[in-house]
Amino acid sequence: MNAIIEQVVPVFQGYFDQMSSELLNPSDDKTQVEFTDIFARIQLAVAHAMVVMIMGPAHASSVTIGHFAAVAVAMASMTGMHENTYEWVWAPSLWVLLNGLRAVFLTIIPRFFIRIVPTLWRTRHQHLASGLAASHGDFVPLFDTLLVKNYHGKTGFRALAGFGWCVTICVGVIFASVHQTVVAGFWVLIKLAQKQGEYLPAIRAEWESVAPAHEMMSVKKLSQLTLLDSFIREVLRTKGDSWGPVRRQLGLYVSDRTCFLRTPCALCSYHEPTSTRTTMAQLAPSLTASSGRRRGDQPSRAVPTS
Repeated sequence: MNAIIEQVVPVFQGYFDQMSSELLNPSDDKTQVEFTDIFARIQLAVAHAMVVMIMGPAHASSVTIGHFAAVAVAMASMTGMHENTYEWVWAPSLWVLLNGLRAVFLTIIPRFFIRIVPTLWRTRHQHLASGLAASHGDFVPLFDTLLVKNYHGKTGFRALAGFGWCVTICVGVIFASVHQTVVAGFWVLIKLAQKQGEYLPAIRAEWESVAPAHEMMSVKKLSQLTLLDSFIREVLRTKGDSWGPVRRQLGLYVSDRTCFLRTPCALCSYHEPTSTRTTMAQLAPSLTASSGRRRGDQPSRAVPTS
């Protein structure tokens, strides 16, 4: 695990150092600097880390990183996260068809199976040798380990099938690691920026005492960052899903489980109770008789997130 941390931490540090270098010196200019593309930057940082984890540092070019990020976004869009937004709520079947075809044939196949997989095939012997030569405590890319387990010692169709299975696992890891990590990490970063006056000094002091700038991060040091761990856990505990089908009491109404609510529920839950009730009152007329029923005998309250 320490070997993985030594490979991944410098990746994220490089991206944040780049953003830090773009900030103005507050002693010279107090003009506010906005990073309008910060989500894309964090997405590239996570994709960069996953290129290192899956293929190794030698393959971490800007082109490969972009392919990983695009594949993760395309696969995430196929999960239905936009199905209840805009016009697609009225034609979900058409959305599933068009979105799936676009993601598979315009992104996943050309960017991964046409651009990335041939590189993996050409370098499979180097990856296999790296996996076989690895010892305990060494950093070994995931693809190298998969080849040792599923490709080594096989010939013909069995070898080809083993290589295909390794590639399939890599695609699944890209989806499972990039998009969800970016969304959760970006939300933690937002809350840290909002609460920086209250939490940031203590978290920074703990970080500097546990992991000084001249020392490499390790598993032991991560376990000692209790304040940072508590902050992340609490933020993720209260985050919920920003979009999705819910069956909850919304003020004086109860939504049916088949009703899609076109509102960012996570954002509403962070409003003050009074502003939340106002928001729900504005939303109430859009609930049809078939998707909600009056609950006049119960008090209104903030929207619970799922």
